[in-house]
Amino acid sequence: MDKRILDKLIQSYHLKGMVESVIWDAKPGEITIKFINQTKDCAGEVKLTNASINLGEHELAFYSTTQLDNLIKVMHNHVEMEVIEEQDIPIRINISDKDFDLTYHLATKELIPVTPNINEPEEYDMDIIVDEDFIQKFSKTYSALDKPTRFTVESKFDEVQLAEFVVGESIGYANKIKFQHEASFFLGAQKLPFSAPVFKEILSANKDATEGKISVSEQGLMKVKFKDDNITSLYYLLRLSD
Repeated sequence: MDKRILDKLIQSYHLKGMVESVIWDAKPGEITIKFINQTKDCAGEVKLTNASINLGEHELAFYSTTQLDNLIKVMHNHVEMEVIEEQDIPIRINISDKDFDLTYHLATKELIPVTPNINEPEEYDMDIIVDEDFIQKFSKTYSALDKPTRFTVESKFDEVQLAEFVVGESIGYANKIKFQHEASFFLGAQKLPFSAPVFKEILSANKDATEGKISVSEQGLMKVKFKDDNITSLYYLLRLSD
């Protein structure tokens, strides 16, 4: 398997350590990973399809994705992965290349947080296409404000339909940066707050995606979806309290 694809899969849900413990639902040629972050304000699913990987049909419990990521970093560009079982229960994964043979010991599924089912609205109130320009705007804004904890988004109309993002803390004297990006909506969405660090890592993990879209619901939900070759990444952010 191409190490770059494996690394992309991991980074898509790991989000720089915001998600650690997950179950890989493996089938021949594909892996599906559902996850929830440690602060419980983001859940989602990452799926790899049509891949040159066969881990059999197993649910593989990874307690520390950071440890897995560190192991894979020492490998060359092509890796082989093999699931080792005892009494039909997967207990470890052997990872090898032309120089290294590594072992990652799997956890029991009971140790992995359960990813909740998301009740999506029938229709979202605003859609925003995520492109390179949008990712650069948000990343520069986030860096300039020294890691703010939140941002807000709302619909605006100024001859064209726009989404207005305000990055910065909610208190009145806090520094804030505002920018707008083209959007589409019918009635639009009022101002809603979401986690800036989580959103920033989602954008960073998917900066090379070929397609990206944000959907916002006034019920307090933001859906972010990316497609990149054979990996699809889906994230749900829950609104923060005012």
